[in-house]
Amino acid sequence: MNPLYDFVKTKGGVEVLVVFQGPQSYITPSWYPTKKESGKVVPTFNYSVVHIRGRLALQEDKTWIRLHLEKVTNWHEPRRGSDWQMSDAPKDYTDSMISVLCGLEIKIESMVGKLKLSQNRQEADRLAVLDQLEKSATENDVQMAKLAKLIKPKK
Repeated sequence: MNPLYDFVKTKGGVEVLVVFQGPQSYITPSWYPTKKESGKVVPTFNYSVVHIRGRLALQEDKTWIRLHLEKVTNWHEPRRGSDWQMSDAPKDYTDSMISVLCGLEIKIESMVGKLKLSQNRQEADRLAVLDQLEKSATENDVQMAKLAKLIKPKK
């Protein structure tokens, strides 16, 4: 058996914190044009994160599980260049696979997101960071730049 299943089955309604991390990037002070002006710069990390708090519950309804798996499959398969659907497999086979699964559901009580995207820096520094991240060979850096472009700092 799965220890998480046993725990949730026994305790029921356990409070959980789930952390979803988005892109994060190390930011070197050498990227800041203001470094030459004052030298008052230090390294930092830009990041994005969401914390979700809620109550964990088991979902053992096989119809719910099938619908969830179909949604997940229908979202992921096209991103892999595939048109595979759960209905492509024999129903008795998918039924047998689903019969040993249970779902975990979080009844969300709070959701908090945080973004640190160099928005505390002068515009020239922020734009220089974006430029360097966009040029990076690291996918995480490129994703960080895309996210930072979506979020404009308050003036």
